[in-house]
Amino acid sequence: MGGHLFRRFFAMTGFSSSKILNFFCLAMFAILAFSAAAAESEISQMISSLQVPANSASAIGPSDMLPSEQGILGPIALSAGFDDLAYLEKQIAYFQGLEGISWLNDGISHAEPFRDFILAYLSANKLPPELYFVVMVESSFRVNAVSRSGAAGLWQFMMNSIGGAMHHNEWMDERYDFWSSTKAALEKLRDNFEQFGDWPLALAAYNAGSGRIDRLLKKTGAKTFWELSKSSLMPLETRQYVPRILAAAYVGSHPGRFGLPISWNRIVEWDKVEVRTAIPIRKLEETARIPAGILVLGNSELRFDITPPGVSSHFIKVPHQYTQALIAALNSDAIHLDYSLHIILKGDTLFAIGKRYGTNAKLILEYNPGLSPNHLRIGQKLIIPLLPVTVSAEKPNMDTVS
Repeated sequence: MGGHLFRRFFAMTGFSSSKILNFFCLAMFAILAFSAAAAESEISQMISSLQVPANSASAIGPSDMLPSEQGILGPIALSAGFDDLAYLEKQIAYFQGLEGISWLNDGISHAEPFRDFILAYLSANKLPPELYFVVMVESSFRVNAVSRSGAAGLWQFMMNSIGGAMHHNEWMDERYDFWSSTKAALEKLRDNFEQFGDWPLALAAYNAGSGRIDRLLKKTGAKTFWELSKSSLMPLETRQYVPRILAAAYVGSHPGRFGLPISWNRIVEWDKVEVRTAIPIRKLEETARIPAGILVLGNSELRFDITPPGVSSHFIKVPHQYTQALIAALNSDAIHLDYSLHIILKGDTLFAIGKRYGTNAKLILEYNPGLSPNHLRIGQKLIIPLLPVTVSAEKPNMDTVS
């Protein structure tokens, strides 16, 4: 039926079929060219509208410009050692699939508070920006992550691997401190690179231990991670760990190409504020009118959401835009209490505990959310608020890996 209609059209116009076809092709080419130009103009306008002026107000903290990592195309080239794409086809394909994209999206959503801090630290210490994606693979940027083996925090440190880099006591565990753990992890990764001279091997050593990787290299005669990964002596977890980081770095460094969300949010800039006595973090948030949960997230190393008592000083981490409000809150009387830690013994009651410490049951309940006066457990630890004391605060500069 279509052919019959075209024949009638050709007869009516007096044109041959070849002339009609040529005219039709030219018309379609002109329409497509116009559409492409219009689409390009529309995209340019959209991108321009997304650019935030350098002097505009920030939702989280100040910044002079958006980092280059937020571009649509991604970096021109990956850092040396992160560009071995020939070995990564399987992992890159995984991250292009539904499961892999979903996993990356989940990590990106949790990374927002810490992304700019980690990238700035990498830049300040002249380390490859792709190391940022170690955190993606280790913890999906969940600051309170704990593995089945007991590794904890963003960078998944085991207790026996923290050395003197981080503190651990009954009041805090700095494996959950994004600031301290990032510094310790980057020092470890840099030391691994200086030992092996190769980033894939440095990453393998982060996972399996530098001593083990060194022994395997000597035993197998391998010179690179890829040679070593062919050996049955290489742990399966490490064999998969390094390609996953490199592939995540490739896909995550080019978000626009792989359908990942591109963040145009302003940089999150963190300050440290020194306090010289125990401070309840949730009460501080409330007094300073900081959105609930921000200080708790930024100070996840605190086991009881209270800075350690009986120490010369401790640093509270706070987004830059709230620093002055926090310092003002620290100068108010409402926030200044000292604290003790009480382990419940047989026969203890809140009234008796309060009397012993010179406080009352109502305050004990306030600083121990979820505590039931009628269901105290032997061995349970309670925060006991004591008498008012004085604190001071100041803002230090960011340090770098030394």
